[in-house]
Amino acid sequence: MPHCHDKESPKKVSWNNKKKYVLIVSMVVRSAVRPPRQRRSQQSLDRILDATERLLLDREFKRLTVAEIVVASRTSVGSFYNRFRDKQSLLSGLYDRYEAGLPGWIEEWRQRQGDPPSDLVRASGWVTRYLIDTFQGRRHLLRALALHVRNDPQEIDAQTKERRAAQHRFLVDALLAQRPEIGHPEPERGAQAAIFGAAAICRERILFSESAHAGTTQQSNAQLLQDVTKMVVGLLKPAGSIDLSSV
Repeated sequence: MPHCHDKESPKKVSWNNKKKYVLIVSMVVRSAVRPPRQRRSQQSLDRILDATERLLLDREFKRLTVAEIVVASRTSVGSFYNRFRDKQSLLSGLYDRYEAGLPGWIEEWRQRQGDPPSDLVRASGWVTRYLIDTFQGRRHLLRALALHVRNDPQEIDAQTKERRAAQHRFLVDALLAQRPEIGHPEPERGAQAAIFGAAAICRERILFSESAHAGTTQQSNAQLLQDVTKMVVGLLKPAGSIDLSSV
């Protein structure tokens, strides 16, 4: 999936004016998170969000306390509650920041990986690798955000869904570029379904690997790449053998 980084893991967001604007505007519509009014206030907000991400490396969000977050961020309880209604509201702030940084993460990933290959098997592997890298890159943060959205589906409104679909259109296009090899009667629908299924498997396997249903089988990321790629190709390719040696 995805992201902005600093010198530690998770890395600190490198804000430019556009990303600051996106974050502040999105926060204005959330009563749970008060938008910063001054540069100093923005810096306090950044420190609180950065500290929360660092703490998530060791513990689940539900086990964190406001006191720990305040100490780790070198802020104060008053500063915290000036920004957030309660601890749960932190997740809205983290989600907004993740959303603001996602386009940059996608662009960096595409520059590293290059253009999608020109055959269906390798293009499916390219798509699957993006999903694995996205979920693995900031696993602890994305796990907390995934649980937050599941518990509060209204966190993702229609505009956010449309924006996310547009941002990930390149994955669908990478598969549809191999249309001569696709045997699905509706290639667009088939490509959408393949990506939805691949994302669901990668999300459950990587973000929730400790859960009972995900722990029934053990898979390395390399094995996950092979298995999910085969699923994507199997959904799109005409019946027959699928050679995964090039993935």
